Amino acid sequence: MFVIRDAMKPKRRNPLRNKRTLWSPARVVSVANLFKSDIEKFITGTFGGPCLTDDAVMFYEPLVRILCVRFVAMEEDGRNPRPVDSCGWAMKFMPRFALEQGRAWFEEQERVITASFGAALPALPSADELADAIGVRHQNVVDFRLRSIGATDRRAPQRAVERKAKKAVCERKRRAKAGAKAQANSKASTKPWESLGMSRSTFYRKLADGTVVEVQSPYDVAQDAPKRPNLRLVKNDSVRSKSL
Repeated sequence: MFVIRDAMKPKRRNPLRNKRTLWSPARVVSVANLFKSDIEKFITGTFGGPCLTDDAVMFYEPLVRILCVRFVAMEEDGRNPRPVDSCGWAMKFMPRFALEQGRAWFEEQERVITASFGAALPALPSADELADAIGVRHQNVVDFRLRSIGATDRRAPQRAVERKAKKAVCERKRRAKAGAKAQANSKASTKPWESLGMSRSTFYRKLADGTVVEVQSPYDVAQDAPKRPNLRLVKNDSVRSKSL
């Protein structure tokens, strides 16, 4: 089975679209919400609940900036922005730290960070930058099912290679299910014309006029040939004798 669709070249992506500084406000809000959710899952999974240790400030510093960026992005997107309210968030996930600092301190942090933003939409941290800030490892990503934060021991290039390999496996399974032949079993790879002692062009010409035909071996028939189309090629002498 030949699938012409597989020969099409994928569209080239514009590398500028990958820069976080060019994200739309709506996308910034979406990613900020993912970051916030993953930080909460990481805290809950690591401490079994709220963080009651001195590590609280390590989580608060990147979180408050993410909340401030989300606030600005929602304003630019024309939405009714949610209040930053980092104190309310801290009371839920780090209550001891929130009681020690007081609401006025949290509001001052929000004001200073928001005032530091320029005219352009501020950028969020990258997945690896956030992982470095709060100390996320790959095992934490797996255990807590984090979707947006990177890992200190598995950086973005390595994750990209793994995603590409995983996607290739899924694509091979999809193509095999659709009936496409694996490249290793294709005529271009097996080169059956060499075993028949003829050139490639002669082989395809004889294949077209019926002088050479494809037949299944008994092994292929026993192994369910439609799912495993390993075919061998033989000369069709009957066609040759009839033509003479």
